[in-house]
Amino acid sequence: MNKYQIKIKLTPETKTFSMNIFDFDDTLVAADHHPIYVTNELTGLTRSLTKNEFLTYSKTPGEVCDFSSFDIIKSEHKIEPVWMLFLESLDKSKNATQTEHTHLTIVLSARSKIEPIVSFLHEVEKVVPCHIVGISIEAGENNGIHKSGWIRDLMAELESNNLEVPEINFYDDRDDNIIEVSVLHKEFPKTVFKIHKVDEGKIIPFSF
Repeated sequence: MNKYQIKIKLTPETKTFSMNIFDFDDTLVAADHHPIYVTNELTGLTRSLTKNEFLTYSKTPGEVCDFSSFDIIKSEHKIEPVWMLFLESLDKSKNATQTEHTHLTIVLSARSKIEPIVSFLHEVEKVVPCHIVGISIEAGENNGIHKSGWIRDLMAELESNNLEVPEINFYDDRDDNIIEVSVLHKEFPKTVFKIHKVDEGKIIPFSF
């Protein structure tokens, strides 16, 4: 496994890649039922935070975070409009093997543990031809910088191997991710970036 946490199978015929990149929580699956528990080991006090509260929370010395509730993912929490696009992307990935063009379906999550996502996808879809990547984000960090950085490095690696990426579709619910990834179109002008914000189940094209 390389630094991108994915393995890409190349054939002598492979010349181009397209990518559909999906966030997981609140993009593919609703995450409002996942509390984050923060315990102060000095006082023994524990507080419960929502995902959005955690994004702006500043930890104090002695505090530890418990993300165990994220290990339980239920199929009824799927966000159907995005989920249907995800399934269509999986079909494209299956059908794009052994051709000049390869289609990648990628789940790019801020979770540090990807095992619950892997188990969930295999449970509901059985065979899942996609790549699942977890990027560990600390409280208060800019998630978008991490995600755009991951995409930038992968794009640069593909281009260094003379592989073209004509189009990337990116789906996410967070503004910082949307903004940071949209900037990549300036660095990779040969690639068409189609950025989509997911807001309470609605898919909204992002203009830039």
